[in-house]
Amino acid sequence: VIVIGLVLQVVVGYVTDAALSLLPDAAADYSELVEETGMGDTSYLAVLTTVLGAPFCEELLVRGIIFEFSLRAFNPQCRPLWKRRRRASAQDGAMVPWAAPNTWGIAAAIVLQAAVFGFMHMNWVQGCYAGAAGLIFGWVLVTTGKLRYTILLHFAFNAGSYLMGLLWFVDTPFGVAITVAIAGFVLVEAMSSLRHACGMDVASAPLP
Repeated sequence: VIVIGLVLQVVVGYVTDAALSLLPDAAADYSELVEETGMGDTSYLAVLTTVLGAPFCEELLVRGIIFEFSLRAFNPQCRPLWKRRRRASAQDGAMVPWAAPNTWGIAAAIVLQAAVFGFMHMNWVQGCYAGAAGLIFGWVLVTTGKLRYTILLHFAFNAGSYLMGLLWFVDTPFGVAITVAIAGFVLVEAMSSLRHACGMDVASAPLP
């Protein structure tokens, strides 16, 4: 998931730059918007807000709430995703298999939440690439069934924007891809080591 987020940021960065190079007026307007809103701010508070705060809050709202209710709206036969079984009747309390959503209902919910995610950014440049990224985020949520993976993906995506700014020594797409792959590997290994260390701490704690 981390590698997907970093690679997605690289792809979005190159596609956005290529599109804006063909639209100089739009590029000028977007640059002015970035300066006015402070989106390019690299202060510690701005970085923490963008990399940690935004992924958590936006994922809870878009993928946690909007996607869930969209899925119910397009699949009225379904219960919430986390309820895998439902009662057949109140009299016997028997359990029957949970009614799975249909493919078209899932696709419609993914598209709707992605559109809302893009609209939330309130400008067409960010709206376009946020909407496209929202499709990937929705796919990850449906595939994994866990909101924490989309939060982690969003974190990697936003962190990748600052990482791209630091890669001044890389001047080719291949070089960026290699650097992102290395960074993703390091992050995955670091998180694996951290999880192992936490597990060791829990295991070594005295039992009550």
